[in-house]
Amino acid sequence: MSYELPLDELLDSLSKEGVDTSQLNIVEEKL
Repeated sequence: MSYELPLDELLDSLSKEGVDTSQLNIVEEKL
């Protein structure tokens, strides 16, 4: 995977795809 997108845009796109981002938010807090 490439991380060229800002994290907020990545999470937003995942949300639109129907991916549960609750676990990703935990990771985001650690960054």
